[in-house]
This record gives sequence, structure tokens and C-alpha cells, in this order.
Amino acid sequence: MTVGSSCMLADRARSSARVRLERIDQHCFIAYGSSGEYLVDLREMSCECPDFRYRCGPGDIPCKHLIAALRENNQWDAYLAGLQRGPAS
Repeated sequence: MTVGSSCMLADRARSSARVRLERIDQHCFIAYGSSGEYLVDLREMSCECPDFRYRCGPGDIPCKHLIAALRENNQWDAYLAGLQRGPAS
């Protein structure tokens, strides 16, 4: 992970603390943020927010809503470990 990516991840992780979540099921949440509410799906590792749709893709830094849902589901540490390992060969 590059220094720029690490800084972006840290910023989004800090922002994720302000996201309020409502659990829909084991893998899905509604995330309430400052600019709207979005469906977050941990099975698909996706979010309906504009940040995710236009800036995030496979292997990219997740949006603050996805980070908040990963934390709520106790999956954030495993996700970070996967980022640090890099793509599977």
C-alpha cells in the first residue's frame, strides 16, 4: 500500500466513526451519513454511496460507510490484514 493510500485509508477510517448504521441482516446495513443514507453489502463489499460508485473498485480503499459496516461486523481487522498482504497470487 502506498503512503497516499495509507493516508486516505486513515482519513476514511476516522470519518467512519461518524456513520450511523442500521443492520438489515447478517451482511447488509443502511448507513446514515452527512449526505444521505446508503445500502452497504458486506457479501459484495459494496456501498451505494457516490464515493464508492465513482472512486472505489476491487482492491481500492473502501468508503467510510463500508469501513463502518466492517467494524460493526467485527471484520475490519481481517480486512486490513488482507490489504497489507496485497492481492492474492
